[in-house]
Amino acid sequence: MNNDGYQTMSEFVCPRQAMIRLHRIEDDGWFISTYVKEHNHEFSMLDAVKKKWNSHKMIEQPIRDTVKYLLENNVTLSKLHYLMGSLYGSKENIPFTRRSLRTICAQIAREQRNDDIRKTLDPFRKIRAEDPGFQFSVELDNKKDQIKALIWTNGKGRSDYNCFGDVVTFDTTYNTNLYKMPFGLFVGVNNYFQSTILGDVFIRDEKAESFKWVFSEFLTLWVVVLPQTILIGMLLACLLYVAVYSYKITMPCQAEHHKA
Repeated sequence: MNNDGYQTMSEFVCPRQAMIRLHRIEDDGWFISTYVKEHNHEFSMLDAVKKKWNSHKMIEQPIRDTVKYLLENNVTLSKLHYLMGSLYGSKENIPFTRRSLRTICAQIAREQRNDDIRKTLDPFRKIRAEDPGFQFSVELDNKKDQIKALIWTNGKGRSDYNCFGDVVTFDTTYNTNLYKMPFGLFVGVNNYFQSTILGDVFIRDEKAESFKWVFSEFLTLWVVVLPQTILIGMLLACLLYVAVYSYKITMPCQAEHHKA
């Protein structure tokens, strides 16, 4: 704890009492008034030592660009550090610390998050311009500046629903994307007993309020005639009951329980 009441921490301390004193002159320049040569030390030669100094914590722009590219392709921090070790010959030769790499990753993630909505919706708008049957709807969380839910279907999905939409299966068991958002599928069965994808949805969570939005948009984007049956899981059925029936959306549901 220092004299101002702030808690300080030093990661690497030099035992030398190095000191240099600068004085300002009238033309706004500076000159060295005091310098104790004996308090100096030789340059650090080992990478393991050099990367402890603040002057060596900066990551050069080419490496930063490489890190950004790898992050965009879902490479984790541990794998990044391993790849940096391969790039420099070994982990000991990496000229910056793992903490510096983590800081850069956090900065890049913040920059990408601020532009995530635009980067997500621009391709959807482009596809809609090319496919008049493509429709999507998005719910935004303005406080967190992120997408709360996103549902979409294409011309084939809407056409298949008109033909095979009497029985629809809906499930949100998939959760393998970078943002940890549950991914749901609306699936039908054609005349050859083949599964056909009717539509897709990302939601931030699996709460009743989220499913209220999903099925409200389902009615808007797809439904000409209501499905006779919707097959869902038991837990999801409870949430859908709250989301659908309590909001007076007429939709017949049938729950099926599948053992793992």
